[in-house]
Amino acid sequence: MRSHPGKRLAAVALALLAAVTGLTQTASAARPSNTATSHAASAPAAAAPNLQVWGNQLVDAGTGRAFQMRGVNKMMFDWGCVTKDNAADGIHFDPWNKDTSMATTIQTLRDWHVNTVRIPLNVSCLRGWHDSQHPEYELPWNAQANPPGQHVYDHIAYRNAVYDYVTSLTDAGFAVVLSQHLSENFPDSAFLKTTCAKEQVGLDPNSAVCPKVLPNMGSSVEFWTDVAGMFGQNKAVTFDLFNEPRAAEAMNAGTGTVDERDAAAWKCLVEGGPANCAGQPSAGLRQLLKAVRDAGADNVVIAEGNGWGDLLNHWLDSWAPGKSAPPPNLMASIHVYEQDDCGERPDQSTECYYNPWPDMAAVAAKVPLLIGEFGNGHYVKVQDDPEKWDAYCTWHKLLPNGTRDPLTFSEHLMDWADGGNDAHVTAGYLAWTFNQSFNSDVCHDDQPNKVHQLVTDDFLGTPTAFGQLVHDHLAAVAP
Repeated sequence: MRSHPGKRLAAVALALLAAVTGLTQTASAARPSNTATSHAASAPAAAAPNLQVWGNQLVDAGTGRAFQMRGVNKMMFDWGCVTKDNAADGIHFDPWNKDTSMATTIQTLRDWHVNTVRIPLNVSCLRGWHDSQHPEYELPWNAQANPPGQHVYDHIAYRNAVYDYVTSLTDAGFAVVLSQHLSENFPDSAFLKTTCAKEQVGLDPNSAVCPKVLPNMGSSVEFWTDVAGMFGQNKAVTFDLFNEPRAAEAMNAGTGTVDERDAAAWKCLVEGGPANCAGQPSAGLRQLLKAVRDAGADNVVIAEGNGWGDLLNHWLDSWAPGKSAPPPNLMASIHVYEQDDCGERPDQSTECYYNPWPDMAAVAAKVPLLIGEFGNGHYVKVQDDPEKWDAYCTWHKLLPNGTRDPLTFSEHLMDWADGGNDAHVTAGYLAWTFNQSFNSDVCHDDQPNKVHQLVTDDFLGTPTAFGQLVHDHLAAVAP
């Protein structure tokens, strides 16, 4: 791993600033080592990290070392609890029967040199409301206690399964990111209704069976009150407030210049509505953060970028306007896929490529940055134009040096995150996804190894071609 003298000087300057200004950190936290001079923890240690934010570093307060998240996403608690057939979504895991191969899974993750696992969660399953296709997991119907047309879901079993799985990982020394991945619609509102995938047709779109564009003011907030209560004492667990928000889509672009509309979409995302969201009753990310803190949890919280998580262009302006500091223990996240164009910017078109690298560097210089999802060859909506479809499916992406490079985009991204950039910053990175068969829309769907799929089996960790690239990189940078 590269050593950056400039970054070492920056760490010293930050330490002096903390001494002068009283920059807060927990009493147990020691001064963090710089990731460029003292290698950040990669392979899980005997003890799980006690994570906190210190300046632009994520720190394990138990060791006093900077902690760079490196790892994978693993789907199991999002779609599997609301679909009749888990295997249809490529998630060979029943959360109520628990993972009987947990010991194998843990060893596999260690063999991959993973230190962090991101786990998507489902609001309806955790809160107990949705039209379940698992009648054996429903509690007895009570017409007086339950809303019309809804069933009571055995959310206690779901919560216990989540708690046991997460605790098993942190007991083994891993850090865990919990994401509000699938959420519910606003009450009596068509705002967040989205078209379900084919296998979800027939399920109530108000329930957490389809990705929503923004959090709602009810269960999205209550979800974090519950999760913070479950894991507030486990500092190896971090909270990803909302997966891939799309405020510009929710506001139907709005009026004004592109930059004005973009800034308005960010205000909607962070501050919430309806005043900031074109009349839409959305909860802002700041409200979700408040729910975590009001529950007594001071765990590290993650706020994703706008536009499917692709954009960081107004992250600092939104969370730390002017010269103010961002809220304590808050870090940023971006999702970076090889063929993402402009995310949900109001001027989005198939001809536009959003260049994330400058914004990533600017944000990582101020707060810890996590690349919460990444992968080669992302789906783009140009199927009806064969010429554009073929062009996108060359799997090329504009790299920081202005060139396009085939197939190795994720390798460049991981190298950038490890400090291989002119800004001398680092970022965590979690590949999507550590599951046997993820039914993603990809350019070359006929290929045996789909580009988002890291493994060919859920527990043994046999890598696909993309998985081999990630596996080898994690092994190369492991301490």
